[in-house]
Amino acid sequence: MGSLYELMDDTKNARKYFDILLTNCPNEPNIHARIGHLYFNDQDESQAFHHYNESYKLNPVNIETIAWLGLYYVKLGHFEKACSFFSRAAMVHPKEVKWNLMVASCYRRMEDYERSLKVYEDIFNEHPENIECKCIFLTL
Repeated sequence: MGSLYELMDDTKNARKYFDILLTNCPNEPNIHARIGHLYFNDQDESQAFHHYNESYKLNPVNIETIAWLGLYYVKLGHFEKACSFFSRAAMVHPKEVKWNLMVASCYRRMEDYERSLKVYEDIFNEHPENIECKCIFLTL
């Protein structure tokens, strides 16, 4: 029912049914993530954060949840916390360059230029063909 209401853009009723499901399955990370997504779409970031954080605690390898939390902390300006989530994402998907680029960006925003440069250099050495990495590295 929650999925059907979500498809009809009725987030209030969708949340209602997901909450019922969550009552019966409180340790299901996907339900928390779905509810978090609904709250985020309704611009209730505190509730969205709560549910994404619960989802992460229950399943710390879900890349969508990790990415959402990392971007949430970037938006708040908590780059050190964001960096830990992007580092986690890089461990979960080691071949995906963007996570290490996000880590380097966080270090740069924290004004830890030495660590930022080291991460950019490592990325460039591992992925010299990556255009985005080349552009960033060559402008440093």
